[in-house]
Amino acid sequence: MKKFLIATIVLVLACKKEPDIKNIDFRQEMRNFVSAISRYARQSNPGFLIIPQNGIELTTLNGEADGPPASLYLNDIDGVGQEDLFYGYVADNQSTPPADNAYLLAFLQKLPPQGKAVLVTDYCSD
Repeated sequence: MKKFLIATIVLVLACKKEPDIKNIDFRQEMRNFVSAISRYARQSNPGFLIIPQNGIELTTLNGEADGPPASLYLNDIDGVGQEDLFYGYVADNQSTPPADNAYLLAFLQKLPPQGKAVLVTDYCSD
C-alpha cells in the first residue's frame, strides 16, 4: 500500500499543467502541416497529388464559406475529398440534412473554378 501511495504521489506531481493553447490558430497549423507534406512529397515525385479529406474549412482563412481563400494552402493541394455530402452524414443510407449539405456545398462549389478537384464519398447501400 505504501508503494502504491508513493507511486500515486509521484504520478500526480509529474503531471504538468496543460500548455496555453488560446493563441494557437489550429486551422493554420493544419494548413502548414498539409503544405509541408505536399512540399516533401513533391520533391521526390513532382506528380504526387495532395487531396485532404473532410477539412473543407481549411480552404478559407477564417474557416467560413464566405471568408477569404487560403491561397498558399490552395496552391499546395490538388483537390479535396468530402464524405457524406449527400448521404451518410447522420447514418448510412440516410440523406444528409439540408443545412449540412448547404454548408458543405458553400465551400465545395468554390473549388473547381480554382482548378481543384472535389471528390465525394457518400454512404448508401440501397
